[in-house]
Amino acid sequence: MMSTLVELNLSIIMKRGVTIFLVIVFTWLSSCKWEDNFTEAQVKNGDAINFLPKFKMLRLDSTEIKSTSIPNDKITILVLFDPTCHNCKDELIALSDSINHFFSASIALVAPFPISDIKSCPEIKRFEGLNNVTIASDHHNVTQTIFNGMQVPMTLIYDKDQRLRAVFRGTADMNDLIKQFNKVKQKPTMKG
Repeated sequence: MMSTLVELNLSIIMKRGVTIFLVIVFTWLSSCKWEDNFTEAQVKNGDAINFLPKFKMLRLDSTEIKSTSIPNDKITILVLFDPTCHNCKDELIALSDSINHFFSASIALVAPFPISDIKSCPEIKRFEGLNNVTIASDHHNVTQTIFNGMQVPMTLIYDKDQRLRAVFRGTADMNDLIKQFNKVKQKPTMKG
C-alpha cells in the first residue's frame, strides 16, 4: 500500500514537471521575434532556413534593420558568428581578405551578442565602410532558434530569390565559398 502511494506521488510530480517544462518552452518560443510563420516542426527540421529568414536585428549604430531590408536583388551571404570565437575571427579575416570576390553580394554578419561585444571584435573593423556589408546584432537571439542552436561560424548563401543554395558549418574554406558563390551567380533565378 505504501509503495503504491509513493509511486502515485512520483507519477503526479513527474506529470507536473513535464507540464511546467512544456509551459516554459512554449512561452519561450512564443516570445521569439521571427516574422515568418514557421511552425515549431519546420524550425526543428531545418525547413525554416530554406529561404532567407525574416527577423529583426540591430546595426552597430543601434538602428533596427529587418533581414528583408537586405537587398533581395542580390545573392546574400549570411555569416553567423560569435565575436569571441577564434574560428569565427579566422573566418572574418579570410572573408575580408577575399572580399573582392563578393562585391556583387549582400553580406550580413550577424551575431546573437550585444552590440558592444561585436564592436570590440577587431576583425569586424575590416568590414566598416563597405556598402555591401551589414554588421548586426541579433538582439532577440532568433538565429539560434531558426538555425537550431547553430555551430558558429555558420555561413549560408542565398540566391537572388532568397532560396538557400549552400551552407558552411564551421570555418568555411574561402576557395570553396568563392566556388559556391560563383556557382550560385551562374544559375538563373526563378523570377525569370
